Amino acid sequence: MTLDCMYSCNLCGIEKAHVQVPILEESQSVLDWLDNTATPAIEVIIADHSRRSPNCFSNTFSEVVIGGPSIQ
Repeated sequence: MTLDCMYSCNLCGIEKAHVQVPILEESQSVLDWLDNTATPAIEVIIADHSRRSPNCFSNTFSEVVIGGPSIQ
């Protein structure tokens, strides 16, 4: 299952782009999930932004949402 993450970039105009990251597993601690899933999710968001807008070098996003309904 995955968790829907969303971001927007005011500089290049990307609005509410969605990427999927793994959810917290039952056997996984919250700290482990933050270190090994949520933090890499930001890297996934940055990579997705670079793929969608390769000429945008913004170092901030106007909104980042890590969460939402889980998707099977």
